[in-house]
Amino acid sequence: MPELNEVIRSALQAIGHGEIALKYETLEPPCVISLSDLAAEAGPGYELAFFQLLKERMQPILSRRAPNINVLGLQNCVRFLQSVKTWSRGCSELRTEIVDFLRAQLEKDKSEVLLTIR
Repeated sequence: MPELNEVIRSALQAIGHGEIALKYETLEPPCVISLSDLAAEAGPGYELAFFQLLKERMQPILSRRAPNINVLGLQNCVRFLQSVKTWSRGCSELRTEIVDFLRAQLEKDKSEVLLTIR
């Protein structure tokens, strides 16, 4: 990664953007968590098991201070755990619960992480 940063900085300076080159920094590739995979592992209707698996998946990522986490499959995960084909009020509540849980994990760890949830 350091070599790539230097090449990009040199290119920015060469095209007249030296001020940007001084501040340029690449991010590490994001850590990816698939909520759909965790939901499938927990099983339909097993929300408590899902949250335990999610916590277990987040801990090593947070302990190594990953700066960037992508959490994918929220809608499919919620539908699977709720065992429904169409979105319902219960789905909205569970979605909010999952998002709040993820944010609480970051706050508890006092991590400065770019969290993307899709």
